[in-house]
Amino acid sequence: MGHEGFDKPFSDLKTSSRWLAAVVILLSIIGFFAIAHWAPLAPGATSTDFHFGSNTYQALQQLLGAIISIGLISILYEAFLRRTYGRDLRRYLRLKSSMVASGIQDVVPAEQVEWQNVLSDAADVRIILRDPGAWLPANQPWLLASARKRELRLTIAVPDEAGPNFDLVAESCGQKPDELRSNIQAAVSHLTRRWNSEVKDLKKGTNFRVVTYRSLPTYDLVVADEVVVVSIGKAQAEGPIGQQLAFVFDTSPGGGSYPAAWLMDQLKPLDSANSIWESKVK
Repeated sequence: MGHEGFDKPFSDLKTSSRWLAAVVILLSIIGFFAIAHWAPLAPGATSTDFHFGSNTYQALQQLLGAIISIGLISILYEAFLRRTYGRDLRRYLRLKSSMVASGIQDVVPAEQVEWQNVLSDAADVRIILRDPGAWLPANQPWLLASARKRELRLTIAVPDEAGPNFDLVAESCGQKPDELRSNIQAAVSHLTRRWNSEVKDLKKGTNFRVVTYRSLPTYDLVVADEVVVVSIGKAQAEGPIGQQLAFVFDTSPGGGSYPAAWLMDQLKPLDSANSIWESKVK
Protein backbone atom coordinates (compact mmCIF):
# COMPACT_ATOMS: atom_id res chain seq x y z
CA MET A 1 0.00 0.00 0.00
CA GLY A 2 1.59 3.28 -1.10
CA HIS A 3 1.39 6.69 0.52
CA GLU A 4 2.16 8.88 -2.50
CA GLY A 5 -1.13 10.74 -2.07
CA PHE A 6 -0.10 11.62 1.44
CA ASP A 7 3.56 12.40 0.76
CA LYS A 8 3.03 15.00 -2.01
CA PRO A 9 0.76 17.48 -0.19
CA PHE A 10 2.85 16.99 2.92
CA SER A 11 5.97 17.88 0.95
CA ASP A 12 4.23 20.86 -0.66
CA LEU A 13 3.14 22.07 2.76
CA LYS A 14 6.69 21.92 4.08
CA THR A 15 8.05 23.86 1.09
CA SER A 16 5.43 26.63 1.24
CA SER A 17 5.82 26.99 5.01
CA ARG A 18 9.57 27.39 4.72
CA TRP A 19 9.22 30.03 2.01
CA LEU A 20 6.65 31.94 4.07
CA ALA A 21 8.90 31.90 7.13
CA ALA A 22 11.88 33.06 5.05
CA VAL A 23 9.87 35.96 3.56
CA VAL A 24 8.66 37.04 7.01
CA ILE A 25 12.23 37.00 8.36
CA LEU A 26 13.49 39.02 5.38
CA LEU A 27 10.74 41.63 5.76
CA SER A 28 11.44 41.88 9.49
CA ILE A 29 15.16 42.50 8.85
CA ILE A 30 14.26 45.19 6.30
CA GLY A 31 11.93 46.63 8.92
CA PHE A 32 14.82 46.88 11.37
CA PHE A 33 16.80 48.98 8.92
CA ALA A 34 13.73 51.03 8.02
CA ILE A 35 12.81 52.04 11.56
CA ALA A 36 16.44 52.87 12.26
CA HIS A 37 15.96 55.82 9.89
CA TRP A 38 13.35 57.21 12.29
CA ALA A 39 15.19 56.31 15.47
CA PRO A 40 14.64 58.62 18.46
CA LEU A 41 16.86 61.70 18.60
CA ALA A 42 19.69 61.87 21.05
CA PRO A 43 19.00 63.94 24.19
CA GLY A 44 19.16 67.66 23.35
CA ALA A 45 19.12 67.09 19.56
CA THR A 46 16.46 68.71 17.37
CA SER A 47 15.10 67.86 13.91
CA THR A 48 12.18 68.80 11.69
CA ASP A 49 11.94 65.20 10.38
CA PHE A 50 9.70 62.52 11.88
CA HIS A 51 11.26 60.33 14.59
CA PHE A 52 9.79 57.62 16.79
CA GLY A 53 9.50 58.16 20.46
CA SER A 54 11.81 56.07 22.63
CA ASN A 55 9.06 53.73 23.88
CA THR A 56 7.56 53.24 20.42
CA TYR A 57 10.95 52.52 18.89
CA GLN A 58 11.78 49.90 21.55
CA ALA A 59 8.37 48.27 21.10
CA LEU A 60 8.90 48.02 17.32
CA GLN A 61 12.36 46.55 17.80
CA GLN A 62 11.02 43.94 20.21
CA LEU A 63 8.15 43.08 17.86
CA LEU A 64 10.43 42.64 14.84
CA GLY A 65 12.91 40.64 16.94
CA ALA A 66 10.11 38.33 18.08
CA ILE A 67 8.93 37.85 14.48
CA ILE A 68 12.46 36.96 13.35
CA SER A 69 12.84 34.48 16.23
CA ILE A 70 9.51 32.83 15.44
CA GLY A 71 10.44 32.64 11.76
CA LEU A 72 13.78 30.98 12.54
CA ILE A 73 12.10 28.48 14.87
CA SER A 74 9.52 27.73 12.17
CA ILE A 75 12.23 27.04 9.60
CA LEU A 76 14.11 24.78 12.01
CA TYR A 77 10.87 22.94 12.79
CA GLU A 78 10.05 22.48 9.12
CA ALA A 79 13.59 21.34 8.33
CA PHE A 80 14.03 18.85 11.16
CA LEU A 81 11.08 18.17 13.47
CA ARG A 82 8.36 17.92 10.83
CA ARG A 83 10.51 15.54 8.81
CA THR A 84 10.79 13.26 11.84
CA TYR A 85 7.07 13.58 12.52
CA GLY A 86 6.23 12.73 8.93
CA ARG A 87 8.50 9.69 8.98
CA ASP A 88 6.89 8.45 12.21
CA LEU A 89 3.41 9.05 10.83
CA ARG A 90 4.16 7.13 7.64
CA ARG A 91 5.60 4.28 9.71
CA TYR A 92 2.44 4.24 11.81
CA LEU A 93 0.24 4.15 8.71
CA ARG A 94 2.19 1.22 7.29
CA LEU A 95 1.96 -0.60 10.62
CA LYS A 96 -1.76 0.08 10.89
CA SER A 97 -2.45 -1.20 7.38
CA SER A 98 -0.47 -4.37 8.15
CA MET A 99 -2.41 -4.93 11.36
CA VAL A 100 -5.73 -4.45 9.59
CA ALA A 101 -4.70 -6.86 6.84
CA SER A 102 -3.65 -9.52 9.35
CA GLY A 103 -6.77 -9.13 11.50
CA ILE A 104 -4.72 -9.23 14.69
CA GLN A 105 -6.79 -8.25 17.72
CA ASP A 106 -4.47 -8.79 20.65
CA VAL A 107 -1.06 -10.03 21.77
CA VAL A 108 -1.00 -11.16 25.40
CA PRO A 109 0.53 -13.79 27.67
CA ALA A 110 -1.38 -17.00 26.97
CA GLU A 111 -2.80 -17.18 30.48
CA GLN A 112 -4.49 -13.80 29.94
CA VAL A 113 -6.55 -14.92 26.95
CA GLU A 114 -10.23 -14.58 27.84
CA TRP A 115 -11.20 -18.11 26.86
CA GLN A 116 -14.75 -17.71 28.14
CA ASN A 117 -15.37 -15.01 25.52
CA VAL A 118 -13.67 -17.07 22.81
CA LEU A 119 -15.40 -20.42 23.49
CA SER A 120 -18.72 -20.00 25.27
CA ASP A 121 -20.67 -18.84 22.19
CA ALA A 122 -18.82 -20.79 19.50
CA ALA A 123 -20.50 -23.33 17.22
CA ASP A 124 -17.37 -24.79 15.58
CA VAL A 125 -14.21 -25.26 17.63
CA ARG A 126 -11.04 -26.95 16.41
CA ILE A 127 -8.01 -27.27 18.64
CA ILE A 128 -4.41 -28.50 18.36
CA LEU A 129 -2.75 -28.99 21.74
CA ARG A 130 0.70 -30.28 22.53
CA ASP A 131 -0.13 -30.87 26.18
CA PRO A 132 -3.87 -30.87 26.96
CA GLY A 133 -3.27 -31.65 30.63
CA ALA A 134 -3.94 -28.16 32.00
CA TRP A 135 -5.74 -26.32 29.19
CA LEU A 136 -8.51 -28.82 28.44
CA PRO A 137 -9.90 -29.38 31.98
CA ALA A 138 -9.70 -25.64 32.69
CA ASN A 139 -11.71 -24.70 29.59
CA GLN A 140 -14.23 -27.53 29.40
CA PRO A 141 -16.86 -25.42 31.23
CA TRP A 142 -16.91 -22.87 28.37
CA LEU A 143 -17.15 -25.61 25.73
CA LEU A 144 -20.01 -27.31 27.54
CA ALA A 145 -21.71 -23.95 28.11
CA SER A 146 -21.70 -23.40 24.36
CA ALA A 147 -23.02 -26.92 23.71
CA ARG A 148 -25.94 -26.28 26.07
CA LYS A 149 -26.98 -23.24 23.99
CA ARG A 150 -26.38 -24.48 20.43
CA GLU A 151 -25.18 -27.42 18.41
CA LEU A 152 -21.41 -27.50 18.85
CA ARG A 153 -18.89 -29.25 16.67
CA LEU A 154 -15.68 -29.76 18.66
CA THR A 155 -12.48 -31.40 17.45
CA ILE A 156 -9.47 -31.65 19.74
CA ALA A 157 -6.15 -32.93 18.40
CA VAL A 158 -3.54 -34.35 20.78
CA PRO A 159 -0.15 -35.95 20.05
CA ASP A 160 -0.20 -39.54 18.80
CA GLU A 161 1.49 -41.54 21.54
CA ALA A 162 2.71 -44.04 18.95
CA GLY A 163 3.72 -41.36 16.46
CA PRO A 164 7.31 -40.77 15.30
CA ASN A 165 7.44 -37.28 16.82
CA PHE A 166 5.86 -37.94 20.21
CA ASP A 167 9.16 -37.73 22.11
CA LEU A 168 9.99 -34.44 20.38
CA VAL A 169 6.56 -33.01 21.22
CA ALA A 170 7.10 -33.99 24.84
CA GLU A 171 10.53 -32.36 24.77
CA SER A 172 9.04 -29.15 23.33
CA CYS A 173 6.72 -29.11 26.36
CA GLY A 174 9.64 -29.65 28.73
CA GLN A 175 8.33 -33.10 29.71
CA LYS A 176 9.31 -36.72 29.60
CA PRO A 177 7.28 -38.83 27.13
CA ASP A 178 5.65 -40.74 29.99
CA GLU A 179 4.58 -37.47 31.63
CA LEU A 180 2.97 -36.19 28.46
CA ARG A 181 1.30 -39.56 27.84
CA SER A 182 -0.18 -39.45 31.34
CA ASN A 183 -1.42 -35.86 30.84
CA ILE A 184 -3.15 -36.78 27.58
CA GLN A 185 -4.88 -39.79 29.07
CA ALA A 186 -6.01 -37.82 32.13
CA ALA A 187 -7.35 -34.92 30.03
CA VAL A 188 -9.30 -37.20 27.67
CA SER A 189 -10.66 -39.19 30.61
CA HIS A 190 -11.80 -35.98 32.31
CA LEU A 191 -13.52 -34.82 29.12
CA THR A 192 -15.41 -38.09 28.68
CA ARG A 193 -16.60 -38.02 32.30
CA ARG A 194 -17.89 -34.46 31.94
CA TRP A 195 -19.58 -35.37 28.66
CA ASN A 196 -21.32 -38.39 30.18
CA SER A 197 -22.52 -36.38 33.17
CA GLU A 198 -23.91 -33.49 31.10
CA VAL A 199 -24.85 -35.03 27.76
CA LYS A 200 -28.58 -34.90 28.58
CA ASP A 201 -28.37 -31.08 28.76
CA LEU A 202 -26.46 -30.59 25.51
CA LYS A 203 -28.07 -29.55 22.23
CA LYS A 204 -29.01 -32.24 19.76
CA GLY A 205 -26.38 -32.72 17.06
CA THR A 206 -23.50 -31.62 19.27
CA ASN A 207 -20.41 -33.67 18.46
CA PHE A 208 -17.23 -33.97 20.53
CA ARG A 209 -14.24 -35.68 18.94
CA VAL A 210 -10.66 -36.29 20.10
CA VAL A 211 -8.14 -37.17 17.39
CA THR A 212 -4.40 -37.67 17.23
CA TYR A 213 -1.76 -36.05 15.07
CA ARG A 214 1.63 -37.43 14.10
CA SER A 215 3.24 -34.14 13.06
CA LEU A 216 5.46 -31.88 15.17
CA PRO A 217 3.63 -28.61 15.91
CA THR A 218 5.60 -25.74 17.40
CA TYR A 219 2.53 -24.01 18.81
CA ASP A 220 -0.91 -24.55 20.34
CA LEU A 221 -3.83 -23.51 18.14
CA VAL A 222 -7.49 -22.80 18.93
CA VAL A 223 -9.98 -21.81 16.22
CA ALA A 224 -13.45 -20.91 17.49
CA ASP A 225 -15.69 -19.84 14.61
CA GLU A 226 -13.96 -16.68 13.32
CA VAL A 227 -11.45 -16.27 16.15
CA VAL A 228 -7.97 -17.76 15.84
CA VAL A 229 -5.66 -17.97 18.86
CA VAL A 230 -2.13 -19.28 18.45
CA SER A 231 0.20 -19.65 21.44
CA ILE A 232 3.95 -19.98 21.13
CA GLY A 233 6.63 -20.34 23.76
CA LYS A 234 10.38 -20.45 24.02
CA ALA A 235 12.13 -23.79 23.72
CA GLN A 236 13.25 -25.40 26.96
CA ALA A 237 15.01 -28.59 27.88
CA GLU A 238 12.98 -29.62 30.91
CA GLY A 239 10.17 -28.62 33.24
CA PRO A 240 6.61 -27.59 32.36
CA ILE A 241 5.87 -25.18 29.54
CA GLY A 242 6.78 -21.68 30.63
CA GLN A 243 4.91 -18.51 29.81
CA GLN A 244 3.59 -18.54 26.27
CA LEU A 245 2.69 -15.62 24.06
CA ALA A 246 -0.78 -15.68 22.48
CA PHE A 247 -1.73 -13.95 19.22
CA VAL A 248 -5.47 -13.42 18.71
CA PHE A 249 -6.79 -12.94 15.16
CA ASP A 250 -10.20 -12.10 13.72
CA THR A 251 -11.13 -13.81 10.43
CA SER A 252 -14.67 -12.43 10.14
CA PRO A 253 -15.67 -10.63 6.90
CA GLY A 254 -13.59 -7.48 6.83
CA GLY A 255 -11.13 -9.05 9.26
CA GLY A 256 -7.73 -10.49 8.50
CA SER A 257 -6.72 -13.25 6.13
CA TYR A 258 -3.00 -13.87 6.66
CA PRO A 259 -1.52 -15.37 8.81
CA ALA A 260 -4.84 -16.56 10.30
CA ALA A 261 -5.78 -18.32 7.05
CA TRP A 262 -2.40 -20.07 7.03
CA LEU A 263 -2.94 -21.24 10.60
CA MET A 264 -6.43 -22.51 9.79
CA ASP A 265 -4.96 -24.58 6.95
CA GLN A 266 -3.06 -26.55 9.59
CA LEU A 267 -6.42 -27.90 10.80
CA LYS A 268 -7.44 -29.54 7.52
CA PRO A 269 -5.73 -32.90 8.30
CA LEU A 270 -7.88 -33.21 11.44
CA ASP A 271 -10.94 -34.13 9.36
CA SER A 272 -9.33 -37.43 8.39
CA ALA A 273 -7.27 -37.93 11.55
CA ASN A 274 -7.56 -41.04 13.71
CA SER A 275 -10.21 -40.67 16.44
CA ILE A 276 -9.49 -41.98 19.93
CA TRP A 277 -12.86 -40.85 21.33
CA GLU A 278 -16.01 -39.45 19.78
CA SER A 279 -19.58 -38.94 20.90
CA LYS A 280 -22.62 -37.20 19.49
CA VAL A 281 -25.89 -36.05 21.03
CA LYS A 282 -28.77 -37.77 19.23
